[in-house]
Amino acid sequence: MTGRKLPGKITKGLYLLDGHNVVYCQHMLTGFSCRVPLAHHATLAMPDEPGGVLISHSPMRFGMTNPTAPGSPENGEYFSLDVAKRFRELKKVPLLWKDPSVGDCSALPARGGFTDVLGMFNKGGDIAWATATFTKQGFLWFSIKDPAVLPAFLMWIADRGRHASPWNGRNRCLGLEDICGFFALGLADSVKPNVLSRAGVPTCVKLTPKTPTIVNYIQGVVKVPRNFGRVKRVELEKGKVTFIPARGRNVSARVRHEFVKTGRLD
Repeated sequence: MTGRKLPGKITKGLYLLDGHNVVYCQHMLTGFSCRVPLAHHATLAMPDEPGGVLISHSPMRFGMTNPTAPGSPENGEYFSLDVAKRFRELKKVPLLWKDPSVGDCSALPARGGFTDVLGMFNKGGDIAWATATFTKQGFLWFSIKDPAVLPAFLMWIADRGRHASPWNGRNRCLGLEDICGFFALGLADSVKPNVLSRAGVPTCVKLTPKTPTIVNYIQGVVKVPRNFGRVKRVELEKGKVTFIPARGRNVSARVRHEFVKTGRLD
């Protein structure tokens, strides 16, 4: 499976509804006979002000930093998180140094000059979600997925940590990725046994030509009031999602979240 074309077909559908600030996305994979990782990879521009974007997510089993070094200083790539370390909450992620020994990855940017990768693994349930509140800009980005299909939430924090060409220390962005894979290590590492699969977290999907594999996914944005802050929890009602902050006024958006399970918008 190195470099050869796999027989099969991928059909992608993007759907919009009037009055919904949402992109409904569906991928249908047919005719394949193999195991592969799958991922959605939203890339958001990070603001310049420290802590200007606040990350929240649905309940997780555990978190883990990247299993290998995500860069090498000799190539002008620097990272701040320790390697292959588990953690329980996004506010306390193990760092390479000892003072402090943990760092907050829920309020970004936080450590300029580094590029870091970490993953969190869903507890389960019918639907999982992630949010990013842009406090100064006054909006909230969100994703909704089926955790049985995409059981992990990966964060790629690029905060001017790559100094070689073409980045030259300029790139500041945030990858918020809902995946079924072994971090960003690719096909070979995802299909063979690894530390996540041994812990019961699937890192690949088995495709069969007899049955289509369908991945439904939602991304959207909603305007939030000043000082809305971090999302504490999310409530799902028919045709609506409500984002509840730690304090302040709730914000609701028109979203047919049922799509991630049914693939239908009617």
